[in-house]
Amino acid sequence: MRLPRSIPSLQLEAVQTAAGRYGIRVQVLEARRVADIAQTFDLIDRSRLSGMLVLSSPLFGGNPQTVADLAMRRRLPIISVFPDIAREGGLLSYGPEIQDLYRQAAHMARKIIRGAAVAETPVERPIRYLLIANVKTANKFGITLPPSVLLRADEVIE
Repeated sequence: MRLPRSIPSLQLEAVQTAAGRYGIRVQVLEARRVADIAQTFDLIDRSRLSGMLVLSSPLFGGNPQTVADLAMRRRLPIISVFPDIAREGGLLSYGPEIQDLYRQAAHMARKIIRGAAVAETPVERPIRYLLIANVKTANKFGITLPPSVLLRADEVIE
């Protein structure tokens, strides 16, 4: 039996495919514990990377201040799916509205508790996505965010 690929591996594969189309080199760095986050940023220092894309991970999503602080100290623009990383100093975030995901999970749990067969309960995709642009961080790094991004943003931090 072959196990399904994990969400992070699917995300990484998609990023690598897209980056390859644009000639962007991707370097994968992993962190498995909170203590690994700082070590990962130390590796970034030695690698001279010009930006960071944080894939979906409870480790990073649960420590937005740590991630943002480390990135700000290194003047490293970060894009993530986690709104709080952008709010704390990341450059951009684009991802599902987390509160909506909790409501969807509760709705699905209610269906199952009321007798719906788990195997017949469809997996629901996120309904709403948020784009957060941190202009304050962009200005500190000398980056100009395109007006089209700012106009589409659900939240602009100035």
